[in-house]
This record gives sequence, C-alpha cells and structure tokens, in this order.
Amino acid sequence: MQNIMIPPLDKHIPHLLYALDVLFLSSPTRSVATSQETTNDTNFLTTILQIQRKVADNPANTSFRKIRSRNTMFRDNILTHKHGEDIMTICGWKEVVVDFQPNWICNTAESEIIHSVQIIEQCLETFEKQTKAFADDVQARLQKVKKEREEKLRILEIAREDRERVAYRSRRPRAVTPVVEPLALIKDENTPENMQARQEKERMRLLRMAKFTT
Repeated sequence: MQNIMIPPLDKHIPHLLYALDVLFLSSPTRSVATSQETTNDTNFLTTILQIQRKVADNPANTSFRKIRSRNTMFRDNILTHKHGEDIMTICGWKEVVVDFQPNWICNTAESEIIHSVQIIEQCLETFEKQTKAFADDVQARLQKVKKEREEKLRILEIAREDRERVAYRSRRPRAVTPVVEPLALIKDENTPENMQARQEKERMRLLRMAKFTT
C-alpha cells in the first residue's frame, strides 16, 4: 500500500463539524428537500459512518483503510453525492492510484477516527430527527389542506342543494284557489229549485187554511 501523508484529523475536526452542520443540518434548503435528496443524504451519512466505524473497530486491519473507487456501495452512496468527496477528504481520506486502480486511502490516527465516528453519529441522529420533524410537519399541513378542501366542498354541496331546492319549488305547479265573485254568493230566486220550493211552500199554506175552514 502506498503511504500517503495526510494531516492529523484533529486539524480537520472543526471543519468536519462545520461541514456537517452547514451541509446537512442548517442548510436553507433542508426543509424543502425532496424525498430523494433526503434519502441520498441519509445513505451518505450512514455509509460514511460505517466506513469510519470499520476503521475504528479494526485498527490492526489495514484493509479497512483502503476503498476501491469502483466499489458499488461506495460509488453510489459517497462518490455520487454532491458533498461526498469533500467530506471524505475532511475525514482524512484521499484518492490515490494503487495498482493502476483509483482508491481512497486513510492514514489517520485511530483516536481521530473514533472522534470522527462520534461526530458523524451525532450528525446522523440529529439529521434523522429533523427528517422526521419535517415529515410530520408536511403531513400536518397536508391534513390541514385536506380538511379545508373537504369543508369547502361541503359548503359548495350545501349551496348546490339549496339552489336545486329553490329551482324545484319554482317549477312545481301551484294549486289554484278559485276566486268566488261576490255576486255568485247571491242565490238566484228564479232558479228551478227556488221556484219549486216556493210552490211547495204555497201548497202547504193552502192546506193549512183549508183545515181551518172545515
């Protein structure tokens, strides 16, 4: 393995703290990041934490201090990330060519690797809490918008039913009350019924008179 002179990580720690805070925790675009961007950031932090942990947990195994650039997980989660190479460099890694193949090499002291693991762990924990908080906030806003929309639809439905009710009443035929003229209330004395009644009354009067004379 080619020996690469890298400054001790203690010189990079302030930069690591600052970089992780600015790029992942306090970024102005953090709250509006898409789900894919959030996934990419989570995968990046998780992968670089795994890399640093393997180095810290296996100080005598130098194979963990060398990563092939063409490694699928390393390439997809670290190198393709917009801040991947910068954070790797701050953590004490450097890209070199070994056996005609691009590799990332770390010659940083074990104690400083352990320190970086602690920092990245805290960053990942905070990042995940923020992600959940943002997701909960988005869900709450969506629920609020949904309720407002449902309320508007309910009001529109009530208004529509009222319009239909008014329209139905206007189309329904109304019962016509016959208008009785005042003159129609006066009985016509010359009707056949009235004449017959008068004749019957006269006949009864004559019969009573005949009884008194006999």
